[in-house]
Amino acid sequence: MKKKSIVRVKGQFVRWRGARNGRRSRVPLKLRQMALELRADHSDDQICEELGIYRSYLRRWQLKNKREADHGSPMPKSKRRMKRKEALAFIEVSPTDPVAAKATTEAVTLEWQRADGARMQMSGSLDSSQIVALAAQFLARR
Repeated sequence: MKKKSIVRVKGQFVRWRGARNGRRSRVPLKLRQMALELRADHSDDQICEELGIYRSYLRRWQLKNKREADHGSPMPKSKRRMKRKEALAFIEVSPTDPVAAKATTEAVTLEWQRADGARMQMSGSLDSSQIVALAAQFLARR
């Protein structure tokens, strides 16, 4: 039964490769799912060798499947780009800014640079009052 299923999926991949438009065509979702289902009975090496795919593709497909299962339907590309842009937004805050005094804890990456060229970068969850205190201390030292 194991050999039959991998041979069947291999045949599907061969047919798809024969009919696709160019080498850079994406593997159809149905074929990706069929390849992932083979993981229950076969090693990743066997699957990749038989189907002629890279192991990194198989891992990427598995991660994508897991994300979709965790979050429902996949997020549209436009929303992903927007979230990425929001995540990388630059916000200038002075040490006495009343907005920064909110008591929220979020994962952040902070990067400070003084006029003398000294730089400091931190990542993690910090309370906004801690961020203000660190900014004041860093900017005060010269």
